[in-house]
Parts: sequence; structure tokens; C-alpha cells
Amino acid sequence: MSERIYRLLLLAYPADFRREFGDDMTQVFRTRARTAGAFAQRARFWRRTLTDWIASAARERIASLTPYGIMLVLVALGFGLFAAYVDFNNDEVQAPVLVVLVASFILGVAQPRQAWRWPLIVALCLPLTREIAPLFGLYPKLPATPNNFATLLALIPAFIGAYSGVAVRLFGRAILD
Repeated sequence: MSERIYRLLLLAYPADFRREFGDDMTQVFRTRARTAGAFAQRARFWRRTLTDWIASAARERIASLTPYGIMLVLVALGFGLFAAYVDFNNDEVQAPVLVVLVASFILGVAQPRQAWRWPLIVALCLPLTREIAPLFGLYPKLPATPNNFATLLALIPAFIGAYSGVAVRLFGRAILD
């Protein structure tokens, strides 16, 4: 079961990287997983594995980006931070949701091939900002209920926006051809 989960995690790496190193990484994981014994040891093993996975997958994804891809990631982060700003300075949830929807739509039109990444970048800025901002003494007008992770619901309009952008791009291309 653990190996299947790890193989799913490997999908976060670029395809070329997975082809070259995926089998070796799985073998190392399998060997280390066998040595993790009791529950506490397994928990530490998974914590180390997930920490390494986040850092290395992000590093490999960034290394595989083209200049255009880097620009779009920065634009997505900008949209996400703007959505967080709107969220913090508004007492209605519709405004940041609209920003997330429109931003993801624009990014889906701009690069439809990997549209899944735009909702994640844009929408995840909301809960991350709500978690980090209090460390700097910043608080939103409207607290998230029941907690800050309720803002993960912004992923829904974000995915709708991104894949609507993909549909518009493909439809527009079909009409022009």
C-alpha cells in the first residue's frame, strides 16, 4: 500500500525525471519502508519522505520550466496574492472567489496543456496567506469559518475557471482552423 502511494507521489515530478529516476526512487523507498518498524518509526519515515518529496518535486518542476512557464507561475502567484489581498480586505466571500475564477480562466487560456497547476497555485494562496499573515500581525476582516482550511473550497471555482479557459482556447482554435 505504501509503495502505491509513493508511486502516486512520483507523478508530481516531470515525466522525463520520472522515466530516468522513478524506478530507482521506488526501489530506495521500498528498501527504507521495510526497515521502518513500529508506528512511530513509520510516522517519522513518512514525514521525512513527504518533506523530501515536496522539496525535490518543486525543485525538479522549477528546473523543467521554460522562461514562459516561469513567467506564468509568477503571474499565477501574483493573481493568488491579489486574491488573498481581496479576501483580507473584504467581508464577502464572492469577491476573492471571482478573482480566483477569472485568474484561473486567464491562465487556462494562456497555457492549457498543464491547466491543473494554475488552480493549485492561485487558490492555495488563500489558505496559505491566512496561515502566514497572523505571524506578521495581519488579520482578515472576515474570519474563515469553521477554520482557515475552509478557504480550500476556492479550489472548486479555480478548477472550473482553468478548465473553462482550456475549453475556450480549444474551441477558439477549432473555429479558427
